[in-house]
Amino acid sequence: MAEKKKLEEEFKIILDKNPATIQDYIKSFLSIYGNSYSGHIQQFKRLLYLSQKTTPDEIEEAIKLYFSHILYLGDNFEHLQNSKPIYNLKLICEFAKKYGSNYDNSDIEKLNKLLLQKGVRFHDIKLLEYLVSCSAVRQNYEKFKEKILVSNLYNETDYIEQFLRIYKDDIEANMMNFYILLSELKMTNLSFEEFKEYMGTKIFGIQLVSNSNKKFTINDIDAMNGYDFESFIGSLYEKMGYSVEQTPKSGD
Repeated sequence: MAEKKKLEEEFKIILDKNPATIQDYIKSFLSIYGNSYSGHIQQFKRLLYLSQKTTPDEIEEAIKLYFSHILYLGDNFEHLQNSKPIYNLKLICEFAKKYGSNYDNSDIEKLNKLLLQKGVRFHDIKLLEYLVSCSAVRQNYEKFKEKILVSNLYNETDYIEQFLRIYKDDIEANMMNFYILLSELKMTNLSFEEFKEYMGTKIFGIQLVSNSNKKFTINDIDAMNGYDFESFIGSLYEKMGYSVEQTPKSGD
């Protein structure tokens, strides 16, 4: 009890703000302590455990979320979070832009030393590695988004067809990016697992009505005569795995 009381006195300025969630606690802590937070983080973790039964892993996840918001929100962070970011993380973005995922521990160490010279100090180098990874993923997504949105697209089918045109050989590897894009555009509220299953079915349907040389539209189908339509339907069933035998042409 004496330990808890002492820690409550030490972090009174934070507790007086009456934070409601672990994220509120971390946001207040980082905003108040700024670039000296690393010297106080262990005591603050202890206070949260004693008062909230919050585990160290939960606190680390909340810290990751705070810093990843700085990366993702950029200049909009202060407006959306109602507080200034404690660090400028542009050097991390530049590092990720140059190295992507092709870096080793020595590169991270050099980046860490450079950040320290700029007054950016993290309590754990694993957090820096995480932020580099986040930045690389985000930049990969921005490139993906730019490619998809190069054309005017009006509905879900347009987006799927554009996705297939550009990433036909890397559908699985880019499915998460596609999910994030459609979520941003408020075109899906599914979980990622649900989205993958849903898209698998939609893509299968779209691919059924195309062959290696031509993609059929509804106008193409409307323009078919009876014989062409029978052949078209036969090809669909063959793609679905059925054995198809076309009867001789008749006058019907």
